[in-house]
Amino acid sequence: MNALILKPNGIYNTVDLNKSHISLDECEQIVEGTVQSVYTIRKLMRKNILVLTNKNRESLNFDNTLYLMDGGQIKDVLKGNILFIKFDNYGDWFGLSKKDINYVKSCIKSKITESGDNNIFYIDC
Repeated sequence: MNALILKPNGIYNTVDLNKSHISLDECEQIVEGTVQSVYTIRKLMRKNILVLTNKNRESLNFDNTLYLMDGGQIKDVLKGNILFIKFDNYGDWFGLSKKDINYVKSCIKSKITESGDNNIFYIDC
């Protein structure tokens, strides 16, 4: 099982967990600080996929990583490293299967900004 990380440059990394559960400390190392769960991405939540980001992302001046869109409008911007993991009904966190990883990647889209100089990554909530 793996955890999936999306970095600000749009690069995905996977971390091999070699165990069944993921600790809070491991998650905080990946997001570089206190974790905050993002519950607004319904299509991932329905599959028990949790999105974790740095709680202090605004004040730490991290680069924009993922725009959360709803009806064509930006609802939020996630910054810094973003961690995708699986959760169960008991609140335990687990790694993702290859099928889960492929699903997350299929949900995240990219487009060129109007100025044409940047590629942004977004997900419809």
